Amino acid sequence: MTQMITNHNKYVYLYQNLTQKIIRALYNVYNRLGYGYREKEFQKAFAEELIKFGLKFSRELYCRLMYEDKLIAKFYIDFLI
Repeated sequence: MTQMITNHNKYVYLYQNLTQKIIRALYNVYNRLGYGYREKEFQKAFAEELIKFGLKFSRELYCRLMYEDKLIAKFYIDFLI
């Protein structure tokens, strides 16, 4: 999990280099595509940016959320980086 600490108006993250690459990739997608596309188009563009940055990732992973040995939710996550 990324942890954020402010230091004189500058964010410092637990995984600073990785977090900066992910944020940069997201900005690149938005700056090139703008707005108005479906989520799937943004996801495909984001995946291309992650590849450019050399980041390993998985897409649309099925997850089961357990609480005290009880299944409380099932869902898919878009990206695991």
